Amino acid sequence: MSDKLKGVFIMLSASLFFSLMGLFAKNLKGSCSAYQVVFFRSLITFFVVLITARIRKVSVWGNNKKILLMRGTFGGIALIFFFTTILHLKLANAFILNKTSPAFAAVFSIWFLKERFNWKKLVSLIMTLTGVYLVINPVYNFSTGDNFYSFLGLLSGILSAAAYVCVKKARDTENTETIVVYFASMATIFTVIPALSGSFELFSLKICIYLFLVGFFSSFAQLLMTLGYAYLSVSEATIISSVTIINTVLIGFFIFDERLSTYAIIGAILVIMAIAIISLSREKAQRKIKY
Repeated sequence: MSDKLKGVFIMLSASLFFSLMGLFAKNLKGSCSAYQVVFFRSLITFFVVLITARIRKVSVWGNNKKILLMRGTFGGIALIFFFTTILHLKLANAFILNKTSPAFAAVFSIWFLKERFNWKKLVSLIMTLTGVYLVINPVYNFSTGDNFYSFLGLLSGILSAAAYVCVKKARDTENTETIVVYFASMATIFTVIPALSGSFELFSLKICIYLFLVGFFSSFAQLLMTLGYAYLSVSEATIISSVTIINTVLIGFFIFDERLSTYAIIGAILVIMAIAIISLSREKAQRKIKY
């Protein structure tokens, strides 16, 4: 098997794992709060990554604490908003709104990483915002519950973008395990009080299994995605990861009987196209710098 084919298989597996995380998180609706889901998910991720770091014999203490704490803060809050939307919106809508992060990351990188602005970034941002508008509701009314949670979903994408910019900066001095440990630690700290003060009356064996599977699939999805970047270019990996949207559409349709409107489908296509444009644009820029 060639390296590229291996990378494609790894990234598709990561996308499937992220989708399965969403599946089991959705099944926790009515039994757990978003804080409880994020708390247990992050706690499991923390220990899984610590074990992998121990196996690889790498330190997770970190060097640039400031950028690591920023990444953990942005990512932790984004995670809370993301799981809130999973529990309250259609599964595919929650993932579509979160997947707007590449376009916003491209914009943030102009200011924080001093990357050059180009028309492709502008087009991808416009396509992303148009796609979000169609996914949320062509007739916008913030007073409705769905639109409030859609707004949180969009915020999860924006904050995830800020976290990704921090990750790119942290890559200069930190290993993967360190970055993920700080992320999981901050998310755990943010949610420990509201999670443990919530009701545990419905924490049956089934709910505990679902919580474990949310943490398990998300942990290994992150590790697989990181591994996938070793075999694929950034643009290839990012585009393949957008398959997660298709997976969640299918899961939502066949398991939760969720049907997307024509507007939402068009919006999802626009978001995927925006991801492709910004990813290809980024790779072209990196090639120019390299050569």
